Amino acid sequence: MADEIQYADGSYAGIRERDSLQVWRAGGFMSPAPTTTSSVAQVAAGGAASHGGAYFGGATLAFNVGSDTSTNDSGGGGGTLLSWNNGFGFDIIVTAHQLDVMTASASSCSASFGSSSNSTGTSTNMISSQQVNAIGCFNGGALSVKVKSGSYIVGGVTAGTSSALRARAYFTYEPAPAVNAG
Repeated sequence: MADEIQYADGSYAGIRERDSLQVWRAGGFMSPAPTTTSSVAQVAAGGAASHGGAYFGGATLAFNVGSDTSTNDSGGGGGTLLSWNNGFGFDIIVTAHQLDVMTASASSCSASFGSSSNSTGTSTNMISSQQVNAIGCFNGGALSVKVKSGSYIVGGVTAGTSSALRARAYFTYEPAPAVNAG
């Protein structure tokens, strides 16, 4: 039998009694709360830091990704489009990663996403140098990536400028198997 828990961000999770692992999580956006109810309007209303993740049942994280029109959204900035901390208390394995570009960047631009030990690091181990100056849904090439507890999923511009970019990044995950040290 599973237990349920409600987190401070308003989301719920199912906890497996046998090993206390979270097996699903569902709920709204983390703080700060969105200011509109339309997901498209939420993406258009703010930049990279406008929302935390939303939990879409099962185990999929969804993030608004967009230009914040600051100097940090041009080439080389790790974590400028996305920086999410794995605060679950256990390692996760990200098994799928998609980027849905709804409004293309105003000029040539590529973005990368992956795991990092810090919030401003750069990584390309999930989605590598994806052109975002065209509308479309793009899949990352990596099969599975472990994100350790306390580590980050980051996204940043690897070339060009992300001005006008509005997108959603989806990461499907499962708890990593616990290692029995005994």
